[in-house]
Amino acid sequence: MISKVAIWGAGTMGTGIAIAALNAGHKVQLVERDGAARSAARRRIAAFFERAAAKGKLSPETVAERIAGLQVLDADGRLAPVDLAIEAVFEDLDVKRKVLAMIEEAVPATAIIATNTSCLDLDELGTTLKVGERFLGLHFFSPAELNPVVETVRCSSTGDSSFMDAVNWVHQIGKSPITCLNRPGFAINRFFCPYANEAVRCYEEGLGTIGQIDDVARTAFDVPFGPFAVMNITKPEILFRAQSTLAKLGPFYTPSGLLSDMSASRQLWEIEGTVDVLPRSLATVVSDRLMGAVFKAVGDALAEGVASPEDIDTGAALALRFGRPPVSLMKALGDEKTGSLVRAVAVGQLPEVLPGA
Repeated sequence: MISKVAIWGAGTMGTGIAIAALNAGHKVQLVERDGAARSAARRRIAAFFERAAAKGKLSPETVAERIAGLQVLDADGRLAPVDLAIEAVFEDLDVKRKVLAMIEEAVPATAIIATNTSCLDLDELGTTLKVGERFLGLHFFSPAELNPVVETVRCSSTGDSSFMDAVNWVHQIGKSPITCLNRPGFAINRFFCPYANEAVRCYEEGLGTIGQIDDVARTAFDVPFGPFAVMNITKPEILFRAQSTLAKLGPFYTPSGLLSDMSASRQLWEIEGTVDVLPRSLATVVSDRLMGAVFKAVGDALAEGVASPEDIDTGAALALRFGRPPVSLMKALGDEKTGSLVRAVAVGQLPEVLPGA
């Protein structure tokens, strides 16, 4: 049973994972080289539990216990034995490889080693590790302390025991594990990234404003936020990097030119405050494009056995708050309609906009 956890990286994600583990009563060592980041992490963790106490969710005694379970160390600090070590540093292959090698040297030979990567290939990351059967992916969604989903990713070397221990730990901290294979995008980003990428393409082609396309997306999938609003939360450059890892799957998955430009400029999308209703003919085209992109990506993932239909829908509903999750929506629309949208978006042959629309 996992009860002692070390997390490398005290940024937004690493600190959020630390809060989730502490909130389950686990001992956490948070490792960070930067002194300012260590201080910020301590403040954020304390503030989280203080808010929980103020709302009556935790007693003052429990809050004290949770905070006492935290130890924040610099990268040169001596680590106490742990059951699980999670890498949560910058999404860069070489950086993560170096950190994973440091982790393997620092933890006991029995400890599970996990990466929180959202898009990098686990087999490539794991080439630095001597004992690959203890290596796997634990992809938390932001904000990690609150989002209920963790993709639990099995790579080619992951042992059965380590994988099941990781799945059980995700349950222990009160989250839902989405078990999936080490394929580009895993289960959730496999369809979310193409969905957002297709939204950018629709905007590039003048089918609607950013706000109008977000409105269509909210209706199509019954979501609280459209793809552009979500990208502004997570940053367009993050979406671009994740989409770029999917490009190896074929032209459909290639990032749009405008998304590439937004990533390079590190700008956010300008979503208009007042959104005019998109004419029905245009709204239908945009909706079909977005649905076709999601259905194409989900169909490919299911064909590859990346995750089960149930797990894909669970992840969509819980992590992304899709009121109409993709597999269920495909079933509701029927094979003929779903198939036509997938075929059309895959080859860029969706219907032309009606004249005068």
